[in-house]
Amino acid sequence: MTRTIGGTSSWKGGSNPVETVTGYFEATEHPRISELPLSHVSIEVGHFYMRDLANGIDRIRAQFREVALIVEAHIKIAQAKYGDDARVSTCFLIDDYFRLSGSRLLERTAPNVIVPKLLAAAEEFGLSIDYLAREAGCWQVPPTEKGTPRIYLAEMVRKRIVHQPLRGMNGRRPPAAESGWLCNGRRESEHVSGQALHGLDYQPAEELGRNEHSIVLDVEMWSKASPKKGATPPSDPISWSCPYLASIWQLLRLGMLRFQGGAVVEPFRWQPELRPSRPGSAAPALKVWPEEWSDWWDMPAVLQLNPRAKPFAAYHSFSVLPLRYLRIESAVQLILEHVRLDAAVIDQIVERGKSEGVVVPRAVTERMKHCMVSES
Repeated sequence: MTRTIGGTSSWKGGSNPVETVTGYFEATEHPRISELPLSHVSIEVGHFYMRDLANGIDRIRAQFREVALIVEAHIKIAQAKYGDDARVSTCFLIDDYFRLSGSRLLERTAPNVIVPKLLAAAEEFGLSIDYLAREAGCWQVPPTEKGTPRIYLAEMVRKRIVHQPLRGMNGRRPPAAESGWLCNGRRESEHVSGQALHGLDYQPAEELGRNEHSIVLDVEMWSKASPKKGATPPSDPISWSCPYLASIWQLLRLGMLRFQGGAVVEPFRWQPELRPSRPGSAAPALKVWPEEWSDWWDMPAVLQLNPRAKPFAAYHSFSVLPLRYLRIESAVQLILEHVRLDAAVIDQIVERGKSEGVVVPRAVTERMKHCMVSES
């Protein structure tokens, strides 16, 4: 039998080929599902928009001051649950997918400007960032020196979106995997066309599987650019939404994604070159940023900044985010409830949890916790 891996994909900012691999497989052949190293908890210490990172440091410092205390408390909680040797890693997601335009803004948001500023602010409050990840890495994982090919991650997860048909649907609304819109219920009837005062009663929105009352969300996972008449078709016809990429980010942190049975992301361990601050000075040496990483697109998807860090992926995730991300994280929950994950991966992690005395729910959304902090 033959199997297709990957599929049709778009490319942001280029015209790279479609990642489609067709080969011969025995019907009884199944790729070996590799086991990933796992921490007990992965703590996300923040997520800023690129404009926040470009506009000074005060807002970042104010948030890190509060986040450091929350992280310290949750490390103690993890040690109380899993023992003094509890494995806890921290991470930070850089918003490099939704890039700012303009040469001056690009200079202000270059990695060699942003990363040292970010790490200095964290260090000021004793906050360790073990892993630095790129949001664009949730769209495409760059090829590695080990020979791992480019992985079209957003497209790969898109094929796992499960459409939930509603009772009484007439096929007017296309499936979520085609439209890019995902809803957890039925919209209200105001948009239904018909002549006024001709017997079409108003129907309120209704959530599927609701408790007493409904909360209906309609989430845009991606959008397609429509080329203007006579214009050249865009090289990047799909724009992935922030909630969709954040959903993939959670799946990476929870170790739920595999490519041909192997890890999708292996953090690249950065060993910075140290340079004396001044000749003969006793001041701490400066960490030199690699010239080959002058652009975000040239960097690995995940950098390991702390050589002693516990594993990047974990049984559970805990995210400390600004309050304005509340709606995004609600959308993330909805999206992940509609992603069909590999049952073999779920079984593997649940069983590994049992062997370590860790209760791991099969539903990935039940492995995620959040703490929203105000920005005032």
